[in-house]
Amino acid sequence: MTPPRHQTLEMQIARRQTAEHLRKVGAPVKASTTVMQMAAMIADRTGWPAPASAPADLLAFLERFLDQCRAGVTPPPYRPVVRRPMQYDLAMREALTRAAAAQPHLTTATSNVVTWRELAA
Repeated sequence: MTPPRHQTLEMQIARRQTAEHLRKVGAPVKASTTVMQMAAMIADRTGWPAPASAPADLLAFLERFLDQCRAGVTPPPYRPVVRRPMQYDLAMREALTRAAAAQPHLTTATSNVVTWRELAA
């Protein structure tokens, strides 16, 4: 008899994450390892009673194992990218002042027909 396959998305995610963690610990987890075999490995390592083969029991067991594995892990701190402010050399500042002097003053306007007619007149 072939083992039952549980195709729910939650089960697939839990199975993949559990397999990754068991590999990090040193357990021989192959691609063909079933969820029941992984549950037996977890039960051997933790001493928890192995769950029944019902999908809900297996999912709860794997999530409990993953929660225990993540308990001591803290996320890395958020460090925003710190950049030095731009510093223009003298030539760039002179070019900036020339360009600003050559441009006409901009008129702030909303885009409606009345404003455009007033600006065109």
